[in-house]
Amino acid sequence: MTQVATVEKILRDGYVQISVPRKSACGHDCEECAGCGMTGASVYAEARDPVGVRPGDKVVVESSTRAILAVTWLVYMLPVMFFLLGYFLSAGLTEGWRYAVAIAAAVVLLPELVPYAMGRLSSWRDPFADPLGEGHQTIQSLYAIASGGAAGLGLGNSRQKYLYVPEPQNDFIFSILCEELGFVGAALTVVLFLLLFLRGMSIAVRARDKFGALLAVGFVVQVVLQAVLNIAVVTNTIPNTGISLPFFSSGGTSLMMLLGEMGIVLSVSRQADAR
Repeated sequence: MTQVATVEKILRDGYVQISVPRKSACGHDCEECAGCGMTGASVYAEARDPVGVRPGDKVVVESSTRAILAVTWLVYMLPVMFFLLGYFLSAGLTEGWRYAVAIAAAVVLLPELVPYAMGRLSSWRDPFADPLGEGHQTIQSLYAIASGGAAGLGLGNSRQKYLYVPEPQNDFIFSILCEELGFVGAALTVVLFLLLFLRGMSIAVRARDKFGALLAVGFVVQVVLQAVLNIAVVTNTIPNTGISLPFFSSGGTSLMMLLGEMGIVLSVSRQADAR
């Protein structure tokens, strides 16, 4: 289904804000109808070739809100359905094996039915098969890591962050860190997260009660696991998941939440020391 929409704003990273017409009470597809006062809905869309597009231009939209909602429902509900299917089909097994079969069913069957997930897995296995499409971000990230060498190019001297690596300030900031600080800087970053994990476990062991111990473990594991997943994505160890690197990636809200979590862990540590 195609619709003619109006460009409202040109955003960063190849995105545009468009106004999609919707059918008004009088039966016309219009952005604003004097008879009913209905206006078009403003949505965000990724433009394949935004060069030359200006606010006020008419563009053709090849998707619909209904299709987007359907895909969203599939992405969120299919894993649950496959998990339950595998769980009940393995009724004769022990509890641990039943969960294992259920998770395996969700992991194996979901990519085959959701093309988006299959595309992520394909680009992970061989990013160079589509260097200008699905594999572009991963390839440029690997180039950045490789060009850093042992000592790096120097702080602020990255070349890949200039229109080569998409989202260099967010999800793929670790690749820029490797390029500027080299293997030494990357290893130091990993060691810092390892020390955070060890310190968090030490605080949990010395906590005054089980609640404080669970708080410390939960917050520290969440931060360290997020860092592990981010580094694994940047180095193409696992498929791209779009997760940020704690304390490094851009984002004020994320940083505030992380600092709040660390403040709670420090509070648990202070109470443990005062015992």
